[in-house]
Amino acid sequence: MWISFPAAARWCLITPIFRVVNSRTQKEAYVFAPATLKSVTYGFLATNSRFTASGDNVAQLGRALDVDGNSNGQVVIRDSAINEGFNIAQPWAAAVGSGRPFSGNTGSADDKGNLQRNLNDNGFNRMWEYNNRGVGSTVVAEPKQ
Repeated sequence: MWISFPAAARWCLITPIFRVVNSRTQKEAYVFAPATLKSVTYGFLATNSRFTASGDNVAQLGRALDVDGNSNGQVVIRDSAINEGFNIAQPWAAAVGSGRPFSGNTGSADDKGNLQRNLNDNGFNRMWEYNNRGVGSTVVAEPKQ
């Protein structure tokens, strides 16, 4: 289901199922390839979703689509289940077009030692996972069945 929420997210996907099926000719697969303008605060939000891929480590959650110097894709995947088909070591790939490697904003400590990070810092990719579960998630893992 696609719903537009201009005040909160550009596109919100609620409870969809994303299935990645690789053919023999395809080396890797991606779910998202956003080309969000740098000036736009919000991008895609996938919540309460299920991400499945055939095989182990055959897919990545996404990569930015660098159309020109004005884009920096933004996507958040939260409260979702991700299976073992996704690359847990590198869930986000290098950008399409520019080949810019994925670089997440891990933040830095302020004077009091609190972690601070600007999620809209265009010096980094704006792709995030939050409170996910499943073998393919780095956030919360469930044992393989």
